[in-house]
Amino acid sequence: MCSLLIRLCTLGHRVKYELWDFAVQSRREDLGAVSKTHVSDRRYKLLECDMSNIEILVNNVSKELFEIFRDTSIGILDLRTADSVSQTSSIIPTLIKLKKASIMGDVYRSM
Repeated sequence: MCSLLIRLCTLGHRVKYELWDFAVQSRREDLGAVSKTHVSDRRYKLLECDMSNIEILVNNVSKELFEIFRDTSIGILDLRTADSVSQTSSIIPTLIKLKKASIMGDVYRSM
């Protein structure tokens, strides 16, 4: 996920990225110490990227995905479910370039 977001940042124009029914899962090779170093390197590179031109639409995703977004410079976050809103609440203050957060759907019914 980090590698894809880093690549999207290099495009140099506005990008809309939609995540539907998405879960972050570890691969077997990610369990070793060497792979953890690579994951850490990718995370560091992601934090260096200017993601202010990226709009991310989120619908039914795992909490781990929002942890990937923590401290990034995402420009627009479009949340489609109450669960997404709830999971995002802890990272919103860390999104340093967030210009717009949209909440759609029947969000308040679950809260």
